[in-house]
Amino acid sequence: MKGELDTIVLAALEKDPSRRYITVEQFAEDISRHLSDLPIQARPQSIGRRVTKFVRRHRLLAATSALLLAGLVAGIAITLYQVRQARADKARTETINSFLQQMLTYTNPMQQVTGTSRTSTVMQDILDDAAKRLESDEFTRQPEIRLRLERILGDAFGRQGRYDLMYEHYQKYAQLCAEQSGRNEMESLDTLALWAMELFAQGKLSESENLFRGTLPQLRSAVDDGKVKVEIFAEALNNFGYLRRTQGDSREAELSFREVLQLSQKFTSDPHFVVRVTQSTLASVLADRGKFQEALQTSQAAVAKSRRAGIASTSTPDFGFVLTIYGGFLTEAGRLGEADSALSEGERIFRQLLAPRNLWLGDNVRNRAALLYQQKMYDEALAKAQEASSIYLKSFGTHYDNYPTALTIQGLSLNRLGRAADAEKVLREAVKLREELMPQGHFFTALARSALGECLAGQHKYSEAESLLIQSYDDLVRSQGPDNPRTTLAKSRVWDLYVGWRRPKEAARFQQ
Repeated sequence: MKGELDTIVLAALEKDPSRRYITVEQFAEDISRHLSDLPIQARPQSIGRRVTKFVRRHRLLAATSALLLAGLVAGIAITLYQVRQARADKARTETINSFLQQMLTYTNPMQQVTGTSRTSTVMQDILDDAAKRLESDEFTRQPEIRLRLERILGDAFGRQGRYDLMYEHYQKYAQLCAEQSGRNEMESLDTLALWAMELFAQGKLSESENLFRGTLPQLRSAVDDGKVKVEIFAEALNNFGYLRRTQGDSREAELSFREVLQLSQKFTSDPHFVVRVTQSTLASVLADRGKFQEALQTSQAAVAKSRRAGIASTSTPDFGFVLTIYGGFLTEAGRLGEADSALSEGERIFRQLLAPRNLWLGDNVRNRAALLYQQKMYDEALAKAQEASSIYLKSFGTHYDNYPTALTIQGLSLNRLGRAADAEKVLREAVKLREELMPQGHFFTALARSALGECLAGQHKYSEAESLLIQSYDDLVRSQGPDNPRTTLAKSRVWDLYVGWRRPKEAARFQQ
């Protein structure tokens, strides 16, 4: 009742004529209706009208209150969005983690495996099952989750040496990135870097180089701005280093690998793996540039660092890779017993953990072939060199930088076994591949030519042999230095040529 009477009085006092009683009779009638418990004509002011009148009377206070209210509403909205986003991210993370727990514990050979009976065959089966699961409705309905898992699965297949499937899943990852509008910069640049690596694998080296050169500066800038993880940039830079070595530019490869080692200090995960592998690869390019003793010391340091880290670091494929590189240098240095020990340990790790066509296994087998050749076990050396060549062809192709080296060992072994015609054919193929891929005067080409020259000299094809042997020796002196083991071997072949050709005066110039 009190509320109705207030409404009548306020209507009588209303400043707005349209809301005020027009006549005294209307005012009296509403009072009469109120006293008779009948509905009155006057209506209370709406909340909106009350607010409007308050704002007119207290403009400054109202403006301040409005700003505070707007900030409060915006803060609540942002918080609610962040909560929903966090819940969605948590759900995605839980889905990914659940998937990985069923897969990567078994498939990541970088983890310690001592004392386990798991083999690479079991790992391959688990990976295959994981790939099938990604094609199911469970993940086709969740493209963002599937996108991340395609990238992870590609990495896992790569670690197993199943490179065709690695690139297949990288392609699916790239396709999903393209299909989802508004993807972040990290995924876009990561896709470009992976595509550059795939062009490398296809033998399209110039196209790969151009794409890398366009992508790497963007990645470097994005890392500086905090938009891209440093690990993604380091992986791309590492692959670029491999490409440049394959193209014969070990100087730029060295710069790339050294930068990766510097970047590894900022890694948030698995830096030791990258450091050991990159340090050993750096040793290889140092040897390319004629710095053999520094290369040997760098490789030896990588082995020692792994052993100091304990069993968790010496039962992984990356340690097998470190041993393989070290064993190769020991062979060139003539320390055959130590080389045999290092290569055997590396091969044991690879055979247990990696697929039979993994490139690292191929490199180990190739270095074993070189060791067997030095030990004059030519049948065994030939078999190992052929095995390495087969792995390279299945996994990468003839443009893999170590494939012509495996052919060279095959040819040298065939020649020692009295199969000079077969040896010449294989060695000419090795020379052809080197001449196609390497810049003029490169030491890789010189090594292949020197081996072919030895084969031709044994068949009394002295004129062609002389041209090859002299040119290769001169190139090795320039690129490796006169005291490098590779140079001294080439020099001894020139001496053998002139001795067999009965030209003692020329032979005397090359006598060791």
